Amino acid sequence: MADDDDKPLSSKSRRKAHITSFADLQTEILYRSRVSAETKFDDKHINRSKNNILAMTKAEKRAKEKNSMARKERIQKAADAIRKEDEDYERRKRTMEEKAKLYERLKSGERLVYEDGTKPDYLVDFDRQERSPSPPRRSRSTSPRERSRSRSPRERSPPPLPRPLIVHYDPSEDKGRIFGAAHVPLPQDEDERQKKIGELEALTRQTFETRKRRKKERSEEERAKRDRLNFTRSMKGLPPLESSDEEEEQHPGANIDLSSIPMPADPDAERRAEEERKKKYEREWDRGKMRERSRSPRERSPPPPPRPLIVHYDPSEDKGRIFGAAHVPLPQDEDERQKKIGELEALTRQTFETRKRRKKERSEEERAKRDRLNFTRSMKGLPPLESSDEEVEQHPGANIDLSSIPMP
Repeated sequence: MADDDDKPLSSKSRRKAHITSFADLQTEILYRSRVSAETKFDDKHINRSKNNILAMTKAEKRAKEKNSMARKERIQKAADAIRKEDEDYERRKRTMEEKAKLYERLKSGERLVYEDGTKPDYLVDFDRQERSPSPPRRSRSTSPRERSRSRSPRERSPPPLPRPLIVHYDPSEDKGRIFGAAHVPLPQDEDERQKKIGELEALTRQTFETRKRRKKERSEEERAKRDRLNFTRSMKGLPPLESSDEEEEQHPGANIDLSSIPMPADPDAERRAEEERKKKYEREWDRGKMRERSRSPRERSPPPPPRPLIVHYDPSEDKGRIFGAAHVPLPQDEDERQKKIGELEALTRQTFETRKRRKKERSEEERAKRDRLNFTRSMKGLPPLESSDEEVEQHPGANIDLSSIPMP
C-alpha cells in the first residue's frame, strides 16, 4: 500500500483533481452569494442623516466664513496702515528735501519774496553773518580778593535762592482716610485747642461716672439676688454664699505719681561698658602683634583697673516679659517690702482658711453620703464602707522666715 501511495499520479488523475477543486470553488462562491442575498441589514444601523461627524454643518460653515472675513479685514487694515505710514514718510521726506534745497539757496545769497514784493517772515535770519571765532583770552592769575574787588556789586552777591515752601501734612485734609471712633480732630489755635481738650476731659469724667453708677447698680442687684439665695439656703440648712463685692473703681488718672515714672538709662554708662569690653577682647589673629615696651624701674605701677559696673537685673523693667499669676513685684524700700510681704501673708492665710472650710464642707457631705450608703448596705447585709478622712492640711506659709527672702 505504501508503494501505491508513493507512485506519481497520471495525467488523467491530475486533470480529475483540478476539475474537482474548481467545482468546489464554484460551489463556495454560489453559497456565499446566496447567503449575502438572503441576509438583509436594517436601515437603522446606517447613518443617512446630514449631521455626520465628518460633514460640516451650516453653522460651522458660517462661523468659518465669518472668521475668514474678519481675518481678511484685519489684514487689509494692517496693509492700509503700513501703506499710509509709508506715504506719510515719503511726503515728509520730500518736504524736508525741498526745505533743505531752499535753505541752501538762501544761504548762497538768494532772496525770496512774495508776488507783491513783501519779504516772508522766517524763524531763521539768513542775512546775519556768521560769528568769527574769537581768539582765546589769556588767564591772569589774580588772588580771590582782587577778583572780588574787580567784580561789580551785582556780580558780588547773587540773589538768594527762594526757600522751598514747607507744607505740613494735615490728616484732616485726606478725604479718603477712615478714622477710628476715638479720633477727635483738634484745632490749630491754642485757645480753641485747650478748650477742645477740656471738653474731652469733661466727657471722659462723665463717661467714668456713668460707668461707675451702672456698676454700682449691678452690684446692688447682685447683692439683692445673693440675699434671696442665702435666705433660701438658710431655710434648707445650707451655709450662706460668700460676698464678692468688688472695690469701687477709681478714675484711671487720679492717683498717678509722676515721680514713679523711671528716667531713661544713662547712655554714658553703656558707652563706657562697651569700650571696656572692646579693650578686654582681643582677636586670635591679633595676638602678639602689639607688644608693650619693658617698663623701667622708676616708672610707677599702673593704676588699678576700674571695677566693672554691676547692674542688678530687674524683671519689672522687662516690658515684653509675661509673668505668671503668682508673680508679685516687691518694692525696693525695706519698709514697703515688709508691708507688701505682710499683705501677701494675710492673703495667703485667708486663701488657706477658705480652702480649709470648703474642704471641711465637702468632707461632711461625703460623710453624710457614706452614712446613707452604709445604712443601705447594712439593710442588705453588706459590710460598711471604710472612712477616708484626710489629715488637716497646714498653712503653707506658717513656718516662713522673712529674713530668708533675698533683697534685689
